[in-house]
Amino acid sequence: MYLNQLIQLNQSNRKIAIIGFGKENQQFLEWLLNVVQFNPSKIILADKNSDIALDGNLISKLDKSNFYFGDSYLDCLLDSQLDWVFKAPGIHSLKREFQEFRKNKGDFAVTSGMIFFLEKFKDKIIGITGTKGKSTTSSLTAFLIKNILNQNVEYCGNTTGISPYSFWQDLDYTAKPDDYWVIELSSFQLQDIGFAKLSPARSIITNYHIDHQDQHNNVPEYWLAKDQIFLHGENYLVANHQIVGKSKLKNDNILLFSEENARRVTSKLNFHLPGEHNLMNLAEALAIVANIQNKDNNSVDKVLNWVENNQSEILQNLSNFQGLPHRFELIRQDKLKIKIRNLDKTLNLVWIDDGYATESDAVVAAIKSVPSTFGHFLWLWLAGVDKGSGLKALVDAILEKQIHSELYSVEYCGSVGKRTLSELYETVGTKQDFPLVKLKDTVESELKSLAFVAEKFSKWIENYLFELEQSDQNDVLDELLSLNELSLHIVLSPSGSSFDEFKNAGHRADWWVELVKNLA
Repeated sequence: MYLNQLIQLNQSNRKIAIIGFGKENQQFLEWLLNVVQFNPSKIILADKNSDIALDGNLISKLDKSNFYFGDSYLDCLLDSQLDWVFKAPGIHSLKREFQEFRKNKGDFAVTSGMIFFLEKFKDKIIGITGTKGKSTTSSLTAFLIKNILNQNVEYCGNTTGISPYSFWQDLDYTAKPDDYWVIELSSFQLQDIGFAKLSPARSIITNYHIDHQDQHNNVPEYWLAKDQIFLHGENYLVANHQIVGKSKLKNDNILLFSEENARRVTSKLNFHLPGEHNLMNLAEALAIVANIQNKDNNSVDKVLNWVENNQSEILQNLSNFQGLPHRFELIRQDKLKIKIRNLDKTLNLVWIDDGYATESDAVVAAIKSVPSTFGHFLWLWLAGVDKGSGLKALVDAILEKQIHSELYSVEYCGSVGKRTLSELYETVGTKQDFPLVKLKDTVESELKSLAFVAEKFSKWIENYLFELEQSDQNDVLDELLSLNELSLHIVLSPSGSSFDEFKNAGHRADWWVELVKNLA
């Protein structure tokens, strides 16, 4: 329906607009010009950024009289010939100007360029969304479809930088029986797609936490945007049970996974990515793969039975799965000799890059992923710009580590670190203001060398042992002294956005990884 409308519009004197010229819309424009052969003179290009290079091969084909750049970029909506708008995900879909245009032209008149691909290949698409975990789950789902089912699958969308349109090079192309696309979808993309009333045939929702309140009007709007992945048509959804009460989804064709059921499905698979959240990601991915093989695999018990029947092959392939960068990624381990009470011990330094954890719930998951085994300690690094999300769960997780004597230290950098520290003190009954501390400055003072880290940890352990003596906890002291090895998990899990000191979260994480890898 939508593709036919696009082709008919191309044969008229009407126009379409591409608003926001990021990577997704650049690839969409390339498809419009090269595959659809849309008339370039009928394409309006608009972007708030007035510094877009106008000499690119794509842009050079367009009519410059249809360009709207700078603060008045939405004036393009006033063009009397304009019928259809395809906007970038990062521009709020419910802006007053867009809503007014929809009122005049129809609900789907402002939508996403993704709709043509989703409409044509719906039955071959696995859409994956969620506040956190969607990239790992998407990568894992594609990996399992390829290696367990031997299907031709592509992972694209959102953070991948790969548009599904790069696989649609002929307008008449029809998907083969073994073709699948795993498409990672953000709330912004889904909100736009929702106006076209389209959903993939199969989907996963990893979780619903609070995020992106700088771009959504409120939490219900944010969660409703993600609901669009399942609301339209006959679809199959696998989801974390935590969406109950947060989602408007009501349908018998939803498979909800609790933590208990996720553990049941994955208990014999020895998944090497740490943390309960990754077991949930794996269980949800397996449920989709099982359903692709047989649509009757639509309950926890049937998925469990399928996993048991394919356990050997799943185990063999899972051992080859590589986790995504900057998502609780082990980047280095060092074993150093230290002395505690004149006893020789080994200090195991475990360096973890969780740089894409830019909201508090993801940091809580990282904290829970650090072993609670006796002799394991956490050194957590928070950093960046406060995004305004709730911090109670994070504060509680930090205090729990502290209560169980599993917390070495927390670096409270950036405005998010400052607020977290303030809320932590308020939780224990003390109000106090703290200075703003920068991540780069803290790294410079705290990570001078491996020997420097080991020496500071040794002094901390000595003080901890002294406290145990003073509080008559000699049994704990003796147990600690009996260990031959102690582990310190140094985790960058920022909780805040990166724009105070870096270009983006990837830039910050890359900087951290390079620094850590060069420590001597």
